[in-house]
Amino acid sequence: MMGNTLHQLDRRRETAGFTLFESIMAIGFLSVAMTAMLKVNRSLHAYDAQTHQGLVNAMTLDNLIGQLNSLEPMSRLAEAEQLASKLGAQVFITPFEGEPLDGSQLRFTLGQGATKRVRYLWIYEVTP
Repeated sequence: MMGNTLHQLDRRRETAGFTLFESIMAIGFLSVAMTAMLKVNRSLHAYDAQTHQGLVNAMTLDNLIGQLNSLEPMSRLAEAEQLASKLGAQVFITPFEGEPLDGSQLRFTLGQGATKRVRYLWIYEVTP
């Protein structure tokens, strides 16, 4: 009976822990998983920065149009280029003529690529 107990203790000592192969495989899997997580984190960070810049550009253009709308209708066209250049935006002015109304379309752009934002403003003048 005593010999049997010693034999079981010896067997536990032999099988306790992990083998070298199992340890190397576990380290390999963990390193692959960590590398994948770092790549995902890096791409999410880049997406977050891009989204933030797009939001800043949109808010800047909205503020620009808000400032122009607070001005008198006749002075909006004159102030548009100055306000846009102060904020780093570009403005493209397209005049149009219609039967009851004449006016201009102002297209404001800010940013490049995926962060590029565009806003429009129409200025109407009633023709007699």
